[in-house]
Amino acid sequence: VLLDQACAADSAKDGQKGALKHDKDCLLMGACVKSGYGIITKDEKFVKLDAGATDKVVAAVKASDKADGFRVKVTGELSGDTITVTSIKII
Repeated sequence: VLLDQACAADSAKDGQKGALKHDKDCLLMGACVKSGYGIITKDEKFVKLDAGATDKVVAAVKASDKADGFRVKVTGELSGDTITVTSIKII
């Protein structure tokens, strides 16, 4: 589940359930975009997306007709707690 890093501490405490309530307007707010993004995995871990993913995330969110609940499929390479993203798709 997609979540911006600025809101991760509050929303991530409820895991995917909390992140699914996170809405499109917040994901696209200036401070949230600037903070970068991450995902909450099925096993409830928060994993950051690399800085280069920001433009891909913003484009995907803007193109989506969803209002909240941004489940995503991320392709890339995991190193430590960060994924270097090659593609991201809202599902």
